[in-house]
Amino acid sequence: MNCRLLCLLVLAFFTRVAFADEAASASSSKAANVSAVSTEPVQYSISVAEYRFDDAFDSDSTEAEILKMIRDRRISPAETIRLTTLTGIKSMVQFGRRVAVVTGTATGRGGVVRQTKDFDLGTLIQIELNPHLKGVIGSINYATSRLGADRGEDMPADVVTKSTDATQIYEIGKPRLLFGSTAGEPFVVMVSVTDID
Repeated sequence: MNCRLLCLLVLAFFTRVAFADEAASASSSKAANVSAVSTEPVQYSISVAEYRFDDAFDSDSTEAEILKMIRDRRISPAETIRLTTLTGIKSMVQFGRRVAVVTGTATGRGGVVRQTKDFDLGTLIQIELNPHLKGVIGSINYATSRLGADRGEDMPADVVTKSTDATQIYEIGKPRLLFGSTAGEPFVVMVSVTDID
């Protein structure tokens, strides 16, 4: 009786070991497949568009509601930047110019003298995409610097800057809100990621 019991215990032990080895092998194979897919770079096209509104929108507006407002009001983007990138690689694009901006005035014997300062104006985007089950994870650094509204010939000009550093999931072909503001001149920045055939 003891011999039979011992044999059954030994058989059960080796059966468990065999199942464990098989499961480990399957898991290892699956991990290798996932790794092979995730390390293969995929090419995408990214569109970053800034939309400006004539009047403030509700600060509680959802992403879907903001998209609907843009479509319903037929708002054209004030600026659109497109770039192509591969997953796992940081890409960068920059457009800009240097301008002399009046920062103040001084009155002397020769009349009014304008004081100026050089500013770099433009847009900088840095982006890195990585695979995700729902699409891609996008890490985006976005910054702009522009002249504000003209306040008069002898008035110092405003330099308006906007920037964000955000990471979120992007479904392929579906626009997403990157960031925006209802203060001053209301605006939003939308990002779309699409496949390249």
